[in-house]
Amino acid sequence: MSNPLGFSLAPYLSSGLKRLLKPVSRAYINAAGYRQVGLRYDDLIWEENDVMQKALGRLTPREEYDRAWRIKRASQQSILHKDLPKDQWASEDAKEQRYLTPRINEIVAEEAERAAWDNVKVKHH
Repeated sequence: MSNPLGFSLAPYLSSGLKRLLKPVSRAYINAAGYRQVGLRYDDLIWEENDVMQKALGRLTPREEYDRAWRIKRASQQSILHKDLPKDQWASEDAKEQRYLTPRINEIVAEEAERAAWDNVKVKHH
């Protein structure tokens, strides 16, 4: 299944398979290293598209500041070739991690609705 965030099979997985793959996904996330430099999952989404730009425009000033600060701090840690102390790593709480994904999904739904209404055929009598 393709969505604005990329290809995902998650909607098709049964709960048993999800439980089986959870340790693998945690190992992958830890190997990716973005939490170790303080980034959240949504900080990694490619910004160079219209949907993402609209989603970024809908952030509150505090969310914009926090995102910029996390990215700046991660860049500094990358330059130093060091991870943050473990108490400063991004948490594993999924609700906390996904601050842009709901906005992206909302924008995609709005654009789909707009496209559907733009293609409505009006019958003239």
